[in-house]
Formats: sequence, structure tokens, C-alpha cells
Amino acid sequence: MPVKPSYWWNEKTKDIHQSITRVVNYIANISNSRGISPVETLKNAVEIASRLIAIDPHWAEAWNVRATAFFLMGDNERAKSDTIETLAREPRHFGAISGMGLIFLHRGNKKRAYEAFQRA
Repeated sequence: MPVKPSYWWNEKTKDIHQSITRVVNYIANISNSRGISPVETLKNAVEIASRLIAIDPHWAEAWNVRATAFFLMGDNERAKSDTIETLAREPRHFGAISGMGLIFLHRGNKKRAYEAFQRA
């Protein structure tokens, strides 16, 4: 089932709306991809999110989607960097805060992970 963006996403144009929906669907349906490996699916998600960031670097959700793709690819450094960018734009972003907790957990920093999860 495709994921629909919620009302709080800053949908500036129809093209951006369609692009972010594609990115979210890539991530949400990795295991259901037909003929495309999960790695290629995530690379596509990163590419689309990167284009969205170039169009509007102030849009927190584009940064968060790319952070999620990087995290799922195992690239915790770039995931952390994009999560920091997300939180700089929207400090209350639940997905980014909990994502940061997951990054800390994967790094073995249980104290920082706990703090992030408490904040979320």
C-alpha cells in the first residue's frame, strides 16, 4: 500500500509532492520491489531526495527521507548528518529524533540513544 504524505509536509508543487511520495514509497516497499534490488531502490531514493534538497534546502522532510535511506543502506555517518540538517529545520521532527536514537543505538551509544528516544 503506498504511503501518502501527511498534511505537515511542505508541498510546494505537484512535482515535489509526487517526488516525495515516490521516495517514501521506495523506502516503504523495499522488500516488495519488483526487479530492483533493495540497494538500487535505496540509491534511487537518495537520488530523488537529493534533487528535492537542491530545489528547496529548507525543506526538513526531504533531508529526513534521505537520512532514512542512508540509514537503511548502513551509512550511519551520512544518516546522522542529514538528521542533524532535518532537526536544524524542524527541531520537533519525531522521525528525525527517533532516527537519531537508532543511529546512536547502532553505534553502541546507549545513553545518547535513550536520551533521543525520551525526547521523541
